[in-house]
Amino acid sequence: MGFDLQKHKYTILLIVVMAVALIAAAKFLPDSMALPLGKPSSTQQINYAIHVVTDHREVGLYADTDKLDFGWMPPGAKVQRGINVVNEAGDAKVVIKADGDAKDWIEIGNKTFNLPSGELQEVDLTVFVPTDAKAGNYTGTINVYFYR
Repeated sequence: MGFDLQKHKYTILLIVVMAVALIAAAKFLPDSMALPLGKPSSTQQINYAIHVVTDHREVGLYADTDKLDFGWMPPGAKVQRGINVVNEAGDAKVVIKADGDAKDWIEIGNKTFNLPSGELQEVDLTVFVPTDAKAGNYTGTINVYFYR
């Protein structure tokens, strides 16, 4: 009495199709539904600031090295900055998330990636200020989690 492949071929096919679908769907899950990776082995935080102004149309960009200051931005503006993520310890899975007042305005180009030891990965951060944003200062952090 061996396994009858012909008799179970549709069951096997269904299992394979479901596995492929789950793997594909995992790429599109919101962060809140992502599979937990456990506690990160290290975390880096970068403070950010966005200054929404309604009294002039110029966009200002600061080049601070201690924080990401996206400068003066009118409602409806879009600004992009890049950060370099460097891994100086063993191979890691890196997860990047925005937190704070304007976290929903920030699009992270590559939120999750593998980074070998000694490598660098540039990640684009794009801020889209909503057209109905009120004037004011919006702050928060970009959190870079390393899982080893």
